[in-house]
Amino acid sequence: MQMLAIDLGKQSFHIYGITGDGEVVSRKVSRAKLPDAVTKLQPQSVAMEACASSHHWGRVFEELGYTVHLIHPRFVKPFVKGSKNDAVDAEAIFEAANRPTMRFVPLKSVEQQDLQALHRTRDRLIVQRTALINHTRGLLAVDRRAKGTP
Repeated sequence: MQMLAIDLGKQSFHIYGITGDGEVVSRKVSRAKLPDAVTKLQPQSVAMEACASSHHWGRVFEELGYTVHLIHPRFVKPFVKGSKNDAVDAEAIFEAANRPTMRFVPLKSVEQQDLQALHRTRDRLIVQRTALINHTRGLLAVDRRAKGTP
């Protein structure tokens, strides 16, 4: 098998691939059985939509010796056929990953993800601080107008 596409979920994942004989492999796999299922199919590469957990699974599959391709979700969306479900998403990831001009997201290390989480937390705190300051100014402005002060 050349490539195996995986649609990541919380408790279960959907895998999709085509064997050398042309047989379509499309099935649901539990979280605990995912590494074994991938090892059993022995693909040359694994493709997933890029998200926080895809970096974790990407590192797991790289340790097992597979080439990992992460695709930004906006590049997968045009390949979704019909109503959205896990099987359709896995097939869309497969189709997108096999495009010769597809751009992939680099796999992040644990340290890179930690640093990104730190930056995002800081940004969120800044937004919340600004919102609180603006809210307080609004309340104080209402109080001044009620007392007749300009």
